[in-house]
Amino acid sequence: MPPAGESRNRHLLRRPRKLRICYLKYIKQNSGLSRLESGLTQSQLAAKIGVVQGTIYFWENSINEPTASYIVKLAEFFGVSSDVLLGLNTAALAAQEQLEFLKLYHKLNRSQKKLAQKILEVLAAEQQSRN
Repeated sequence: MPPAGESRNRHLLRRPRKLRICYLKYIKQNSGLSRLESGLTQSQLAAKIGVVQGTIYFWENSINEPTASYIVKLAEFFGVSSDVLLGLNTAALAAQEQLEFLKLYHKLNRSQKKLAQKILEVLAAEQQSRN
């Protein structure tokens, strides 16, 4: 409990900055997207892991952080390791994203695969021109 007169969330500022940034970056950029990609609302995800909807909102908007037990529950729910969830193993996350992409690619017919390749080539060229 924070000392009297201190903001309720001020104690978050005392946490190690590097861990807070890794976690908050993942939750904001990936967990929310995974939740949306899974077709879940904040309320539905909250019910699945045993918290209220406002807790998910706080996590996704960098207002608060989950405890270790909820990090484990989130990791299990999204099928990633807690290292990935905390932003400590980006290689594993990249490999998982590539695997998901390949699964989708293999579901396409031949003409759809050619179209997907052309789209990716255009996107890659645009990205390269920005760099």
